[in-house]
Amino acid sequence: MGHDLGADREHMTNQVAVDALLAHGLAVLAMDAPQHGERQTRPYTPHARVEAWQAYWRDEGHNKPHAEWMALADYAAERLEVPLGYWGLSLATQYGVPFLAKDHRIKAGVLGLHGEGPVLAHYVPQISQPVCFIEQQQDEPHPWESPKNCSATLAPRSRCSTATRAIIRRFQRELCRRLLGFLPSKYQPVNVGAQCTSASLQHAKGAGMGAYQVVARNFSQSRENKIHSDEIAQKYGFKGGLVPGVAVWGHLTHPLVERLGEDWLSRSVSNVRFFKPAYHGDHLEVTCIEDDGGYHVQCLHAGTLLAEMHSNLPRELPASEDQALFEAAPKSRERVEIAWETVVENQPFEPWHWQVTEDGNQAYASEISDTLPIYRACAHPHWLLSTANRALTREYIMPAWIHVGSEIRFRELLRIGDAIEVKAVPLEKWRRKGHEFVRLYLAYHHNGRLATEIFHTAIFKMAQ
Repeated sequence: MGHDLGADREHMTNQVAVDALLAHGLAVLAMDAPQHGERQTRPYTPHARVEAWQAYWRDEGHNKPHAEWMALADYAAERLEVPLGYWGLSLATQYGVPFLAKDHRIKAGVLGLHGEGPVLAHYVPQISQPVCFIEQQQDEPHPWESPKNCSATLAPRSRCSTATRAIIRRFQRELCRRLLGFLPSKYQPVNVGAQCTSASLQHAKGAGMGAYQVVARNFSQSRENKIHSDEIAQKYGFKGGLVPGVAVWGHLTHPLVERLGEDWLSRSVSNVRFFKPAYHGDHLEVTCIEDDGGYHVQCLHAGTLLAEMHSNLPRELPASEDQALFEAAPKSRERVEIAWETVVENQPFEPWHWQVTEDGNQAYASEISDTLPIYRACAHPHWLLSTANRALTREYIMPAWIHVGSEIRFRELLRIGDAIEVKAVPLEKWRRKGHEFVRLYLAYHHNGRLATEIFHTAIFKMAQ
């Protein structure tokens, strides 16, 4: 929860909302904005505070506050297995809009009592979460596309009459109730009295490529990893067998390859994270939005975010990992059951080779119903990431495990017919909430050149 200009995290207006949220069983994390509350370094008059904030916003304020909120979300996500929302009116809308645009762990937002300046105008189209936006009493309307300079409206936002504060309290209580049911089918106008210009629920859609629709397929039910079987998956609390994460990744790549083609396949850096499983027969929607020089891609089912990917085509690719990692004595080729003791950090696997064949490439494209013609010649990303899974299963017997995320760096286009040398090494392992994780580094070499790098993260042993 954010706060108004000149207020702090314990301000009386916030407290009304806090009390209502707590009464509904929601927990609240609040943080003082820079130069507010306990972060205030000197006393301010109201006018001086407005000037100080305007200067801060022009300098670093449009980047730093939402980075702080993302850090707070990290803190919450690591400790609580609950959905996260954001509540921020007035000043808190100014830094809340970039926060919602950048952090899609946030499932819903309450914003308003604020205009939209050029910085917010950049971020608003990138918001895909459901948002309740409030337009305040005795002020000009501020629709999402408003070109107004937000700093010009900060001072009047910080001085509310008693009557307006009462109206805001009514907003807070009503919005608490509606926030609990933030699903598209439940959107209704919020009427809080004739003194308010308007209060409307809006589902802000990102401006980008058209959504890609596809039906999920679980093609791995008979494979060794029984998390793809209904029986074992249900023992771990899932509805049924999980669609492989590499398949969901393949769906996420579709709009990028459709638009960018070989450029993306030969020179890109992508980070993919999986939040919830897809199940066989799920109707998936894949959306793609341009975001700060890159692309933000999401996979949703029935409005629920399953996975997201951030991808860009940098002018200069990141420096590669030190290939000396593979010079250490390798793991024995004996295939043992995976366990904490058998996963040895920085002990590489024996290198191995495979070839991108036409039949194999078509099979991987067909598994995810991808018919883009580019894959008549180019290696499919689904196959390339599936090979990272294979690097693990070549070395270990893995009865039930889950792929949770990857970073993929394409450095050179791989084509049908190319022979690939695969090198892999576990970089680290850790335990969290009873799960055991491994992070694997893979390097694909073609003709002696580093063509692809993958940092592959998996839960190799799930909490019982």
